[in-house]
Amino acid sequence: MIDQIKNVKEKVKQMLLEFPETRDNDNLLIMKMWLDQQPSMRKKEFMFKTFAIAFVNGAFCNPESIRRSRALLQNKYPELRGESWYKRQNLGEQTRLDINS
Repeated sequence: MIDQIKNVKEKVKQMLLEFPETRDNDNLLIMKMWLDQQPSMRKKEFMFKTFAIAFVNGAFCNPESIRRSRALLQNKYPELRGESWYKRQNLGEQTRLDINS
């Protein structure tokens, strides 16, 4: 289990470095992760049914694990942050100021 988590985290880091557009788009990040796990999805004849069966049977990383790994990595490594990260931080700070005033 721990090895799986480490592998997901490392792969997410690689994706964030290789594809900067994934830094602000979890759906794109998840899709790229799944395409990496199942390259046959790129084929024209690939059917949704094939994907659905594989997904239900656990052939793909859990999307929440991918999202959480992205968030942890962006907190630790500023170079992996996208524009949305900075917007969320500013919004959070403004919300704290509004609540405390």
